[in-house]
Amino acid sequence: MLIINSVFSQDNHTQKKLESLEVALSKATTDSTKLNLLKILGYDYALHTNEKNIKFNQKAIDLGTKLNIPMAIADAYLNYAIYYERINDTLRQTKYIDKILALGKEKKDNNILGKGYYEKAFSYWNKKNLNQAIYYLEKSEKIYKKLGDKFNLSNVYL
Repeated sequence: MLIINSVFSQDNHTQKKLESLEVALSKATTDSTKLNLLKILGYDYALHTNEKNIKFNQKAIDLGTKLNIPMAIADAYLNYAIYYERINDTLRQTKYIDKILALGKEKKDNNILGKGYYEKAFSYWNKKNLNQAIYYLEKSEKIYKKLGDKFNLSNVYL
C-alpha cells in the first residue's frame, strides 16, 4: 500500500531540520534571530511546496514591518513567489514579484529593485518569454553594477 504524506513533500532529513528550526524559533529571544529563522523556515517550506510557508512568511512580513527592514519583507514576498511557482500558480507568483518591485520603488531601495527585476526575469524565462526575461535581466544588471554588488551581478550573468 502506497501512502503519500500530503502535508510534507520533503524527506525525513529535511523534516527534522525544519522541526529543529521551529524549536529554535520558539526559543529565540531577539527579534533579529526570530526574523532570520522566520525567513529560513518560510523559504524552506516554500521550496518544498508546504503550505506552512504561508504562516512563517506572514510572520516575517509582520516582524520586518515592525523592525522597518524592507529587505526582510521582500525576502518573504520572494518566498511566496517561489511557493506559487512550484505549485504552478503563476498569477500569484507574479503578484508577489510585483510586490517586491512595488516595495523597492516605495522605499527607493535599489537592492530590493534589483531582486525584483531579477525574479521577474526568471519568471519570464520559465514562461519561455526570452525577450522579457532579457529586458528584466538588463534592468537588474544595471542596478547591481551601480551598487557594485558583485555577488548578485554574478547571478545575473549565470
